[in-house]
Amino acid sequence: MLTLTTSPRITQRGLVAAALCLSIAAFNADAEVAINETYNYYTVQGNSTTELRKSINKKRDKNTNMKGFDASTRWTITWTFKYLPTQTDCHITEATVTVAIEYHLPQWKGRDDSKKPAIKKAWDTYSDNLHDHELQHGNIAKTTAKQIERGLLNIAPTHGDCQHLQAKGNALASQLLKKSRQQHSDFDIATNHGSDTGAIFP
Repeated sequence: MLTLTTSPRITQRGLVAAALCLSIAAFNADAEVAINETYNYYTVQGNSTTELRKSINKKRDKNTNMKGFDASTRWTITWTFKYLPTQTDCHITEATVTVAIEYHLPQWKGRDDSKKPAIKKAWDTYSDNLHDHELQHGNIAKTTAKQIERGLLNIAPTHGDCQHLQAKGNALASQLLKKSRQQHSDFDIATNHGSDTGAIFP
C-alpha cells in the first residue's frame, strides 16, 4: 500500500524549475539520485494470533497513513533543473532528483520472549513478506525517479524559449509520475496488497 501527492512549482529564468510529489526518480552517468529511506514501526502485542491481529487492527486504524492496511509506503520526490539560455537556444545543464521513502510497518513487542514457536514462525514469515512488499513500492519509486532525472537531462534544447523548456521538463516528470502511480496500483492489484505473496497474518 502506498500514498502520494503532487505539487509542482517553477521559478524564474536561468535558475531552477522544481516539482514535488510522493514517489519517483532517475539516473544519468554524471548524476546520482539522492535516496533517503526511513522506517517507522508501530508496536503490537499479544500471546496468540488472534490477540496479535486485534492489536494490528487497532493500531493501524488509528494511523491515518495506514488507510486500513497493515503497512504503508509514503514517498516524496523532488526534482530541480537548471537551464542556460544562449543566442540560439535554451538547454538544461543540470538536473537534481531526490526521493524520500518512509515505510510504516508493525513490530511485535515481546516476540523474542514468546514461548510459542509456531506463532513466532508465522509472524516472521508474515513480517518478512510484508516488508518485501513495501520495499517493492520503494523500488518502483526509485526507478521512476531515475527515469525523471534521465528524461530531464535528455530533453532537446528549445530555440530561444526557456519557458517552453520549463514546461517540457515538468510535463515529462508529470507523465512519469502518472505512469508510476499506475505501476503501484497494478502491483497492489496483482498481489492483493501483498496477501497473495504471504503478507497476511495469521
